[in-house]
Amino acid sequence: MKKLEEIKTYIIKQKCEYCKDGEMEFDCTVKVINHKEYFPHTCNKCGDKELYNLKYPYLSYFTKDGNKINHAFGSPVIWVQELGVKDV
Repeated sequence: MKKLEEIKTYIIKQKCEYCKDGEMEFDCTVKVINHKEYFPHTCNKCGDKELYNLKYPYLSYFTKDGNKINHAFGSPVIWVQELGVKDV
């Protein structure tokens, strides 16, 4: 039997380490270095460019008591839709 739980959603952003004012935005490209994927980002204020192993910004989900939800088995949105909840 499935159960519905309320969750908290957070957006994780990367601040620019150069100007300390802007946020890093994903450039929609991928660079492969030594068989690892890196994602170019550009600061929306100063234009600084950096490579990260994650795409910023991204969403992170937590239960009401603060436990992070493991995404290994699918998206929480899919779980809610499977329960037939409307307007998610």
